[in-house]
Amino acid sequence: MRMSSFSRARLVVAAAATCGAAAAVFAVGAGSAGAAPAPGPVVVTCAHTAVVMPSSYVLTCADANNYLSGLGWVSWTSVAFGTGTQRINACYPACFSGKFYSFPVLVTLWRPRPRPGHRDQLYFTRMTLIHTGSLRLPHNPNLPETQTYVLSPGGGI
Repeated sequence: MRMSSFSRARLVVAAAATCGAAAAVFAVGAGSAGAAPAPGPVVVTCAHTAVVMPSSYVLTCADANNYLSGLGWVSWTSVAFGTGTQRINACYPACFSGKFYSFPVLVTLWRPRPRPGHRDQLYFTRMTLIHTGSLRLPHNPNLPETQTYVLSPGGGI
């Protein structure tokens, strides 16, 4: 018996739907039998709070003259990848009267290690920022396009 192309297409779609439904049932059943997955490593804020996928992050805790805003995360496992905006105070002529400049960045958090004093909690110890646009500040034209920071278990850099 010969099938028409329309019948073959319907058969393929039906088979795919059946496989997809079976996979979904298996995944739901498997997920309910075990514990919830761990949220992954944390990043520690200036307030010493452990957070997962923050929407903003202050890099310089002492004065907040360098921070990230509008963070969106596409991955958060043993390495986290996201995008956002770095806001840097030019501090010219002084930080209290300086102007903030915005730069789009790609953000990578990496090298998770045990967080001191917090049993079974990993925190990201490194952050790399890759500037995707111009990185020019008046009075400081030599900023690197890629920056890697050592993150403190107490928050910030």
